[in-house]
Amino acid sequence: MPEASAPAADWVDIVAPEAALVSDALWIYGGLALVTLLAAGVLLLWANRPRQRARRELRRLLRMTPESPQQSRHVCAHISRCLQIAFAQQQLSAIAFAASHRDDWLRYIARLQSLRFAAAPPTAEQCRQAVQDALRWLSTPVEDR
Repeated sequence: MPEASAPAADWVDIVAPEAALVSDALWIYGGLALVTLLAAGVLLLWANRPRQRARRELRRLLRMTPESPQQSRHVCAHISRCLQIAFAQQQLSAIAFAASHRDDWLRYIARLQSLRFAAAPPTAEQCRQAVQDALRWLSTPVEDR
């Protein structure tokens, strides 16, 4: 009988391994999740700025080809709305560009309005050119008031 108890005595000297530190892993994963959420929030805020949103919408219009005269008029109206939202102005003529750009801006507005309200609807190429010009105006700096 004493021989049977001898192997059991050998197991008494073995120490069990320590438990893994779960709290350290929680801090690491929690920190990574927080950084990821913050980065996603900043990216979402940046992407939804008015100029960025207008730029995305104008690029979508640039890929689209108006198929009817009524649709080409809608494209020109949509360009106006995008510019109003991007520059946070109700009237396009109220947007204050530098004096060197002011005359060109007023000519662009007049051309856009004539495309919208002319008796003959604008062609697809005229719509495309108006969208490209609008994208250029979005990258032009506005004067601070």
